Amino acid sequence: MHRKEFKKSLKEGKHVFGTNLPVQSADLIERIGYIGYDWVMIDDEHVFNNDETMANMIRAAEVANMTPLIRLRDPSPSWCYQFLDMGVGGIILSHTESAEEVLGLIDACKFPPEGHRGATNKARAMKFGLDYIGQDKRLADLNEETFLMPLVETLAGIEQLEAIAGVDGVDGVFIGPGDLALDMGVPFGSDEVLEKVDQAIATVVKAGKFPCTISSGSMAKSYIGKGVSLVLAMINYDAPIVNWLQEAKA
Repeated sequence: MHRKEFKKSLKEGKHVFGTNLPVQSADLIERIGYIGYDWVMIDDEHVFNNDETMANMIRAAEVANMTPLIRLRDPSPSWCYQFLDMGVGGIILSHTESAEEVLGLIDACKFPPEGHRGATNKARAMKFGLDYIGQDKRLADLNEETFLMPLVETLAGIEQLEAIAGVDGVDGVFIGPGDLALDMGVPFGSDEVLEKVDQAIATVVKAGKFPCTISSGSMAKSYIGKGVSLVLAMINYDAPIVNWLQEAKA
């Protein structure tokens, strides 16, 4: 799904299915897009990427008709400018715990009057200045298309979720059960975590924003029934490789 259709599809009540990657590879992203995924989460929090690799992964997603979203390690304006200028479809802000953090993200990611993002015709997002529809319209289109989604994955974030989801300019809220379980001191997938996730989804829905969470394929329909709009695939890429070797050596 192209970035121009991503937010529009969500507003029409459609569900979008995404995944993340075990390795940072433009070829793998392109292949996933051809399979039929709508979006991909490119990781800038836990994985090292140089600028060229990041730009190529963004291009690969677009070639395969998939919206690239970046999980950002640092919401500083310089990082936001860089990835948005590369053409990324949106930003996922890790470990969000306050509305103030979200306001800072919006300010860095949106052009005036919605924020203070700087513009340049040197950027790929501006089609290198070759977009003849005019800069004013292009900036307005980018403001509308850019998808901003705080990632709430701690108890402190859950406590502030209503305020976070209520910020004007937030499009969706990603509820992260993995780090939430770690923060709670309980196993991943435990009833306590699942209950917190369900409550958080309801809060995001009530705020009129699009909920996102990670899910197995078998659980996706259940989460969609609870109001989740963006489903991130929970896939163990290593399992088939490990299982094959174990069977071969048995």
